[in-house]
Amino acid sequence: SEVWTTWPLAMGWDRVSAASHEAQLLRNRAQATVDFVLCFCGVSRSPGGGYPEVEDDLDWLLRLLGPAATERRNFTRIFIKEKCGEAT
Repeated sequence: SEVWTTWPLAMGWDRVSAASHEAQLLRNRAQATVDFVLCFCGVSRSPGGGYPEVEDDLDWLLRLLGPAATERRNFTRIFIKEKCGEAT
């Protein structure tokens, strides 16, 4: 029984507890998301300043996201706010 008293059991349990805590923190962090909010107007409008009317579409977003959409879909969210003619 004297052999057991020299083993650093308390230190070992502290290390296991710390590793478990660190693993939980990593799991919680993996659930975080990156959010993008895009203001969008799908109506033909002139941006002002003598520029001609343009109609915006979201095709550029499809092209941008297409190649990496699968690998990033679990932690990236995109919100699109229709905002036509609002001053803010």
